[in-house]
Amino acid sequence: MRIIAGRHRGRRLNVPRGTRLRPTAERGREMVFDVLTHRRFGDQGMDHLVLDAFCGVGSLALEALSRGAEKAILIDQDQHALKWARANACAIKENHRCWFLRADLRSPPAPKPDQIAGLFFLDPPYGQALVPTALTALAEAGWLTNGAVGVAELARNEDFIAPPAFSIWREKSAGAGRFVFLTYQGRSFKDIHHQ
Repeated sequence: MRIIAGRHRGRRLNVPRGTRLRPTAERGREMVFDVLTHRRFGDQGMDHLVLDAFCGVGSLALEALSRGAEKAILIDQDQHALKWARANACAIKENHRCWFLRADLRSPPAPKPDQIAGLFFLDPPYGQALVPTALTALAEAGWLTNGAVGVAELARNEDFIAPPAFSIWREKSAGAGRFVFLTYQGRSFKDIHHQ
């Protein structure tokens, strides 16, 4: 598995063999970033703080950093996954721009004020209905800025209804996965933590 574009184009990402980790395939990542870059960010570039929830080996966050994102927060409940994500970030010398957090995304802790994401990715295990729960929990904890844009990956036939404050603006399928592009229009960290 390799980074597709940007300053680290072609760099290999390590994926452990024989585990339950399922990183987003190159074809899926290419499609996701194509849509985000050309349809959403335009000439502004991808200069956002990125949240990679259910980060696995870190492929989405590291792809975003390669393409110009400022910093990335990689969250996973699986310590094994975070170890691989950290190793991949170190291998391409991006670990200084990453925060790694072990947390249950159904009830994440509150972020620090400088950890509010304008771009988010969710790639949980398929078929467990984790996306709506995690989106709601992340929003309620204050991880997303108002107007944040993101992508959730689900199984192709997995049911999904966007939670309140999230709107779907596009869906695309690739391989066994379905990618749902979302915008968050809700309370920001400042609103939540200054009540």
